[in-house]
Amino acid sequence: MLPSRRYPGATTTVESWATYGGCSPTPDSPAPAPHSIEQGLPPATVLSYSTGCKPGGHAELWTQAGGVHVPKLTATFGEQVVDFLLAHPKP
Repeated sequence: MLPSRRYPGATTTVESWATYGGCSPTPDSPAPAPHSIEQGLPPATVLSYSTGCKPGGHAELWTQAGGVHVPKLTATFGEQVVDFLLAHPKP
């Protein structure tokens, strides 16, 4: 049997990425507009870190209430991801 390992949750991981990007440890307020991720569910909330970041730094967590790990994505999900990436280019 392999030893048990603990992995950080999504919120801790996004906070770590925000720190790597030089962003403020306080999430943006107000939060960005929700995103449509999974068909048949309400929009996902967004936890965003964009204040004080180094060039190219930014972190977001999109949380889908009632969602599953491998969701049936909405038709606009891919476009939302590409828009996010284009809005946050790396130097």
